Amino acid sequence: MDFATFAVAAVIAVIFFAIIFTSVRSRKKGKSSCACSGGCSGCKGGCCGITDEK
Repeated sequence: MDFATFAVAAVIAVIFFAIIFTSVRSRKKGKSSCACSGGCSGCKGGCCGITDEK
């Protein structure tokens, strides 16, 4: 593996881990990563992993 390939792989790995770290930190703070803005009324909780089981 030459230096350029290693450098590109390292940059991609740093970006990947930064996204994961930010996601975990947001979840611990109680922020939702839900695509439906946290309301989940339009998607019945499917985008948040919440189901309406009775």
